[in-house]
Amino acid sequence: MAKLNLTYNINDLPEDESSGDFMSLPAGDYHVRITQADIQPTRAGDGQLIKLRLDVVGPTYQGRVLFKHINIQNRNADAERIGRKELRSIMTALGLTQLTDTDQLINRQMLVQVKVIKSKNPEYGDANGNENTVSGYKAITGSVAPAPAFTPPPKAPSAPTAPAPGKAPWEK
Repeated sequence: MAKLNLTYNINDLPEDESSGDFMSLPAGDYHVRITQADIQPTRAGDGQLIKLRLDVVGPTYQGRVLFKHINIQNRNADAERIGRKELRSIMTALGLTQLTDTDQLINRQMLVQVKVIKSKNPEYGDANGNENTVSGYKAITGSVAPAPAFTPPPKAPSAPTAPAPGKAPWEK
């Protein structure tokens, strides 16, 4: 505990006009920077997720924050599959071909597609009961996405050779 040198009375402090109800961002694409990336257990405690903090860079809504949780291990195979597909999309947008540590994500930038949905939890919704969800990821124009691994095309079956003109097929 730290003792304050003064007593602060709420009525003597200026109001913060920026506080209060934040409205959800309008649906659209936003340029973001990943400022935090941590691994956390799932609510049930039997899996893992990557928790991302995405700060909007601008030019509009600069400073606003979005959060995204990505299942990387989950007892529900569908949740894990969806999370891993999402992780691949993020890595592609960031130009990463391998990820071994969440620190590799910090300070990287991409475009995210944001949707407005009805909030399931009133604690997270805005004054209208809406919240944002991140639903897609793209590389910033001009950045290079990783090239997909090269897979040679399958060989076509070779066609039989035609006999020389004017000869019977059994004569070569």
